[in-house]
Amino acid sequence: MEIKIKKGLRVLYRPIPENLNRENLYRLDRNERTFHFDSDDFKKILNEITNYDLIAYPNLQPLYQAIAKYHKIRKNKIIITSGGDYAIRHLFETYLLEGDSIINTNPNYAMYSVYAKIFGVNEISVEYDESLMLDFNLIKNKIIKTTKLIIISNPGHNGIKLKRRDLINLISFAEERGIIILIDEAYIDFTKGSYIKDVNQFSNLFVLRTMSKGFGIASLRVSYLVSSEKNISNLFKVKPAHEISGVSAKIAKYLIQNLEIKKKYLDEISKNKKLIINYFKKNNIDFLPTQTNFIYFKTKLNSDFIKLKLIEENIYIKNSPEVKPFQNYLRLTLGSENQMNFFMHALNKILGIEK
Repeated sequence: MEIKIKKGLRVLYRPIPENLNRENLYRLDRNERTFHFDSDDFKKILNEITNYDLIAYPNLQPLYQAIAKYHKIRKNKIIITSGGDYAIRHLFETYLLEGDSIINTNPNYAMYSVYAKIFGVNEISVEYDESLMLDFNLIKNKIIKTTKLIIISNPGHNGIKLKRRDLINLISFAEERGIIILIDEAYIDFTKGSYIKDVNQFSNLFVLRTMSKGFGIASLRVSYLVSSEKNISNLFKVKPAHEISGVSAKIAKYLIQNLEIKKKYLDEISKNKKLIINYFKKNNIDFLPTQTNFIYFKTKLNSDFIKLKLIEENIYIKNSPEVKPFQNYLRLTLGSENQMNFFMHALNKILGIEK
């Protein structure tokens, strides 16, 4: 007799992991850090790891304390998670029942939709308008009796921050109705305007942070949720025995306590964003504004053709989602000056642009 799986999983498709050695490629497709840490910084980071860190279960309290000091909040308003994935999972496990509904932006981080299917939750999508912003009245109108969670990435796949006035109004509106607001701040390090301090005011607010983007340690899977003490206490009931590894915690703590390493990276991205934008303007290449480490662009040639021709140069970029207003654009992760110059040279060849 066939062993049946959960109903939601029957319609869930997860892509097969790629079998590709990416180390020596131009990895401009995943919005991760694309170039190495400074060699001196890297040595200092590795010096934090001891033999003991490999053989003992992790002590995460020093990292909790470092995060609390970094954000000037109390430690019991934080839960560390293994990547943003587990932060999302903890919210679903703790607060959402089968048949509940969430409101999610489209496009957004894919794991939101994955967990909705895993937990049998109805997902209602809201798209960005032509100005790359969200219609907050539309979000409010999509709230139904079963709505338990609204997900807002800020900045999100639009690459720019939403207006604080609109977002605070939505948080307050949702609080009155017992609806959770999750603000995903994966890209906030590239700009300003975190909502972490607002958890002191709103009982329904959760803020998700990751060290994969601005801190550049995607492989170590270090993220955390910030909310009220009561909410975090609830999430602790579903956490694994150890949130992350001791090695990840040691490195994350070092980077939080040595912020000049992150600053160097952010400054490099900011500088090279200007380089790419000037290149696009000079060559009349359409692009969308960004406050993050990625940028959308499109040429007069077919986007799939551009992407394939770049792969021939060992450059990997990403197709944008086929949803307005992103369709037909390509997404480029911003990297080092050498990487950006190599990309521009390759695109010049494809488009027939003379130097």
